[in-house]
Amino acid sequence: MEYIYIDPVVREGFRRTLPFHWSELTITNATEASFLADALAHGVGPHGFSIPVVGKRGHRALVSISSSRPEQEWKSHVAANQAALVEIANRLHSRVIVELFGEDRPHLTTRELECLRWTALGKAAGEIAIILDISPLTVRDYLKSSRYKLDCVTSAQAVSKAVKLGPLIL
Repeated sequence: MEYIYIDPVVREGFRRTLPFHWSELTITNATEASFLADALAHGVGPHGFSIPVVGKRGHRALVSISSSRPEQEWKSHVAANQAALVEIANRLHSRVIVELFGEDRPHLTTRELECLRWTALGKAAGEIAIILDISPLTVRDYLKSSRYKLDCVTSAQAVSKAVKLGPLIL
């Protein structure tokens, strides 16, 4: 029924990069209003929160949740749990990408690899900065980017995962 072309949540979700409440939407025509009324009649709550997600390779997704709770209670719930909801959306997106396209080897830049190599050798960000003649903040940014691409929480975990991926990575 080509709902993707009618749904104002989808329209807005692919324009934005940050999560948003459905109350922020502007309904632009009667077709959109009718679509939302139909969604409500089929059990979609009147209050929602959508999280645009862009993967490491540019794959886009939109994760939305809705509720029939009173609006203020809903907004308080989302505010208290927003970080966890964003994390869930990103992890869900990563899993879907693996299911659709198979295991994805992350592409790390030369600088990200250099920073990981020096971390593997026990160097701290300040020491790596001196070795590579860049600022310590830049080193931290490269390590943060590496952790994101490798889906790791710590630099040590990123080094370990890079080593497991093989010599092309580290």
